[in-house]
Parts: sequence; structure tokens; C-alpha cells
Amino acid sequence: MDPLNNESPSTSRLAQRYRQLDQDLRSAGFYKPDLFFYCRNFAFFFCIWIFSIYVLLRSPGNISNICVSAFTMGLFWHGLSFITHDAGHNSVSGVRSVDYVIGIFLASFFGGLSVSWWKDTHNTHHVVTNDPENDPDIQHIPFFAISPKFFDSLYSNYHKRVMVFTWMSRLLVSVQHYSFIPILTFGRFNLQVSSLSYLLNFGERREHRCLELFGIFVYFYWYAYWLIGCHIPSVHLQLLYLYLSYASTALLHLQITLSHFAMSTTPVKDELFIHTCLRTTMNIDCPEYLDWVHGGLQFQVEHHLFPRLPRVHLRKVAPLVRSFCEDNGLVYYSFGFLSSNVLVYEALRAVARKVTLNWMSSEPTVKVN
Repeated sequence: MDPLNNESPSTSRLAQRYRQLDQDLRSAGFYKPDLFFYCRNFAFFFCIWIFSIYVLLRSPGNISNICVSAFTMGLFWHGLSFITHDAGHNSVSGVRSVDYVIGIFLASFFGGLSVSWWKDTHNTHHVVTNDPENDPDIQHIPFFAISPKFFDSLYSNYHKRVMVFTWMSRLLVSVQHYSFIPILTFGRFNLQVSSLSYLLNFGERREHRCLELFGIFVYFYWYAYWLIGCHIPSVHLQLLYLYLSYASTALLHLQITLSHFAMSTTPVKDELFIHTCLRTTMNIDCPEYLDWVHGGLQFQVEHHLFPRLPRVHLRKVAPLVRSFCEDNGLVYYSFGFLSSNVLVYEALRAVARKVTLNWMSSEPTVKVN
């Protein structure tokens, strides 16, 4: 049998129907970008940014002002991340070069991050979702392991290194269901370290490296030097503002993980792309007035099936995709926000219990005479 053409008649028909659904969505105009939507969105969060700075400058030594300013700064980054995400998928304007510049402007100059690094990891994530050896979005050793496969010190095909499962990994993973949320408060620090590591790797070609590094320099100037260093009067208050503003983005990191951490992590050979998406991804149910909180990523099933579909259309497309799954005998996973959190907690706890049992069984037995 030709390995490049080994689909059964049933899977071949499903693939054809999936392509037809994609074509139907294009014909209905769902792939058409809505630049005005993103302009409104950016204007809203830009006002939050101005408000955050205004509150701090009014009384930079006041704890209440620091807390309010830090929280709203985190809210600004929260909303900006979703626009940057869409720009990375070329769904803001539909023109790659334009969306790339928009992504750099938002990510680097306002957030101190690299959209090039994000595109590199995120594109990989979409191709090999929840594959322990290939998906960088689930490779969080030593802090988290969503699959017992990480106990075997897997080789990361993305990072080109072995993810060694040390005694520290065993210790941290054994309590990961408790430490999950607290560690997410440091998620933004990790994003910045990863961004700089990516851009400063001069052994590899990086598109727009100089522009992004300049943008990150501008970010650290206005945020770290001017806003914090020049206005907040003491070091301990400066550190408080830094942590609170970064920790306020924990909801973003939680939202990103909810749709995958409780799903299958066992790769299936020669699996259809649509099967992979539905097996490894779930939606988060929420009312329409909370769409701005989830940034469209509550429709992860639709987003993974049609990555370049602008999020402004995802709520309209979701019923069509659900109906398509029902008609073709496919499972469509969708849970409420609280239920999805419980599922992720249970998934993390299950792996934590396994590493604890492995740890205990590996210890020498003490014989009593």
C-alpha cells in the first residue's frame, strides 16, 4: 500500500467533507477579515493602558493605586495578546506582511515579546497538538507534565534537547495540581525569557530580529525604566507592581491551557487532521458578553480546524462545526469554564499520582529482622 495514500474509503469521504465544509465557510464570507473589529478592540484596550498609567502617576506611592494600575496593565496585555494571536494567524488584515508588522507593534513595543518566537512555537502546536515529543505548548518540564510519557525523559523535537525528568521534576510534578495556578502567575516572565532567547540566538535566522529587539528595548524603557523606575518611590513597591501586573495575566495563561491539558496526549499514526483536532482540543462554553475575556480561544475546536478563520466569526461558525461533527459521528468536546478547570485539575492530579507511585515503588524496600 502506498504510505502517502493509505486512507480508507470512509476516512477519504470524511476528509472530502471536511474540505467541503472549509469551502462552504469561505463562500459564506467567514474568512473575510474585519479590520474595524480589531481597531475597536485595540482602541478599547489602549484606553485601559492609558487609564493604568494615569492611576499610577496620580499617586505612585499609594498601595491602592499601585494595585489598580498593575491589574489594569495586566488586563491591557491580556486583550492585546488575543489581537497579536490573530495577527500571527494572518486573520487581522489577511495580508501576511501587514499582520506581521501589526503583531510586532503590539507584542514587542507594548508587551516586550517576540511574535516571531510565538509564530514558531504556535505553528508547531497547531500541526502536532498535544504530542509530548513535538508540541512545545505542553513541554513544561520540570514544572508540569500532562502525560506520564514525560517520566521517560523524552527528546523534544522542537527544542532539540532531552527533557530530563530529574528528582526536581518528580517533586514539582507530584504537586502540580496544587501549584498550577500559582505558577501561572509567573507565565509572562517565561514568555519574555523565551522571546529573548529566541531572538538572541544568532546562529539561526530570525525574521525581523532587529525590529523586534528594538521594540522590546522600547517596552523595557517605558515600562521598566520610565513607569516603574522613575515614578514608584521604593524598590519593594517597584517589585510589587512588577509582580502584580505580570501575575494579572494568569487568566490568559489559564485560558490557553484549558482547551488542551485535559485532552488526549497519545499520538495516533496516520490520523486525519480533523480527528487530531477533535481528539486533542475542547471548547469552553461562555456567554457572548464574555467573549472579550476568552479572546475567541474558547472556540478552540473551530480555531484548530480552521486556524486562519478570524475570531469575530467563530461564534457563528461553531454551530455549523458542531452539526458537521454530529452528522459524521465525531465527538465534539465542549465544557463550561468551571467544568473545564475541574477536568484540567483532575488530569494534572492523575499524572501527579502516577509520578508519586513510581517514586515510591523505586525506593528500596527496608527489611525488618
